[in-house]
Amino acid sequence: MIFSRLKCFICSILFIIPALSHAMDERQVSVSLSYDDGLQSQLDNAIPALDHYGFKASFYILPTSKTVSGPEVEKWRNAAAEGHELGNHTLFHECSVSKGRTWVKPYANLDNKTVEEMVAEVRVANTFLYLIDGQKRRRSLTLPCGDSQTSNGNYAQAVAKKLSTYIYGRTFKKEHVAYLAPSGMSAKKIIRYIENSYQNKHVKIIILKFHGVGGDYLSTSKKDHDKILTYLNENRERFKVDTYYNIMQRFFN
Repeated sequence: MIFSRLKCFICSILFIIPALSHAMDERQVSVSLSYDDGLQSQLDNAIPALDHYGFKASFYILPTSKTVSGPEVEKWRNAAAEGHELGNHTLFHECSVSKGRTWVKPYANLDNKTVEEMVAEVRVANTFLYLIDGQKRRRSLTLPCGDSQTSNGNYAQAVAKKLSTYIYGRTFKKEHVAYLAPSGMSAKKIIRYIENSYQNKHVKIIILKFHGVGGDYLSTSKKDHDKILTYLNENRERFKVDTYYNIMQRFFN
């Protein structure tokens, strides 16, 4: 009798151990889907697709975008009300001409700006965003072209400190971030990148930075974008999709 019970107990343990091991192997990595420049295709294609799955994303809007100078601004306001993040992308999309970006307008050449000027511009852009979404909380800022060096220093550091701003993709240590700007890439390649990043145990956040979705520029096709969202939806136990602001709040507050 005792032997029989002991045998059953051992069998139960042998059954449970693999299940526990599998559960321990599974981890949930944060995924930030972001969309730059406030483009029409984001309103037409990206947001409806995200809403279909209940995913919340970050939209880094330029005050100079055509979609905020007319009736379309109400769509941004509604998106924010539904939980999407409207983030800062500076006033004029300042990039460094010295890095070969000859398309940058003279007034948006970061090489000629100062840290003080950029802090002031980011503050104004924050006010602009507040007038759209009414949010008084901290903002996140994604750096146009990834550039932050002005004529007299790094403005990202000053903005983070003076305006209590999350700098997109730079709040974590580099080894904890997997970053991809997938314009023109197939869903198959993007999903492979997500899978490979997940296998790296150091990675805590996977960032996908989009521009156009089924239109505009630096575009990802609507079909490929939908496939990525479907994949993330089917793997919710491993990937938690959320706004960059919400992810930062979970990790650092």
